[in-house]
Amino acid sequence: MCWAAISHGRRSQLIHIRQSPPQEYRRPNDRGGMDSEQYCEEVLRPGFLPLWDEAGGSAEGFLLVVDGSKIHISAYSRQFKLGNGIVCSDWPGYSPDLNSIEKVWRTLKRRLNIRFPTPQRRPRGIARLVRAAQEEWNGIEQEKIDRFIESMPIRVLRVIRHHGGHSGW
Repeated sequence: MCWAAISHGRRSQLIHIRQSPPQEYRRPNDRGGMDSEQYCEEVLRPGFLPLWDEAGGSAEGFLLVVDGSKIHISAYSRQFKLGNGIVCSDWPGYSPDLNSIEKVWRTLKRRLNIRFPTPQRRPRGIARLVRAAQEEWNGIEQEKIDRFIESMPIRVLRVIRHHGGHSGW
């Protein structure tokens, strides 16, 4: 699993989200997924804050787009964002037609599938796979990312025409 952020004219690094080892489990039913603290300290701090600062943050109208995931809206995450001056947009939990990064994820997956067309050619080991994903992430042209972002007004209109349903975008 990876995380990244995009903006017109810039993007974050691609961050591999590690699975927590059993000694870090916080609940009896924990399975090593990401919690709010890991999200803030291992994703937002190294990945988002540099982009936020470079873009001028909320003073320049920059917003963090998150869905309703528990790690995004927990008290810990809200406090972290507040303490760092991060402003979030209101965003529906399921709105792939309106999230530009979904198009970038598709582009990244396509690039990885071209690079590794068969399971036998895929890298062995997580470190090699992460390195390949980061190389492909860095290879996506910023102009392409900017076009996805610039297509937002058209996508909004299509979703409105489809009464909130899938727009085919």
